[in-house]
Amino acid sequence: MKQKIIVGAVIVGVAALLATGALNWQGIWPRVRHLFYRGRGAVSQMTQLDVKALNNPHLAQQCRANLRMLENAKRKVAQEKGMTVGRLTEKDLLPELPGRRWPRCPAGGEYILGDIGTMPKCTIGSAGTVRTEDDHIIINY
Repeated sequence: MKQKIIVGAVIVGVAALLATGALNWQGIWPRVRHLFYRGRGAVSQMTQLDVKALNNPHLAQQCRANLRMLENAKRKVAQEKGMTVGRLTEKDLLPELPGRRWPRCPAGGEYILGDIGTMPKCTIGSAGTVRTEDDHIIINY
């Protein structure tokens, strides 16, 4: 929501600058075009998830195990630091993770750590199906 407000404010600001003549459209057009195509490429890369991997219960189970491992590390580091609120970073958790490496979702999602007291999340989430065994979510742990 916050990002949408910021993007909207930027668009309104640029429109106002163009309308008043303070900004030259021909001067910024090449940069706008570059950013558009760069963003389009990033979106197409993000949407290239394998549908079969999303609906694979075995991969989802591995993902949930990774999420539990992240939650355990998060709880341990928060307890050691005496924190009950706030946010930890990947750097804070690496010493508590096996091999000091950040886990990867086997289906291609990315992990979002979140605040202390909230469960870590996978960007795949519920995989858009009715079945819960292919979900990349931990609810009660």
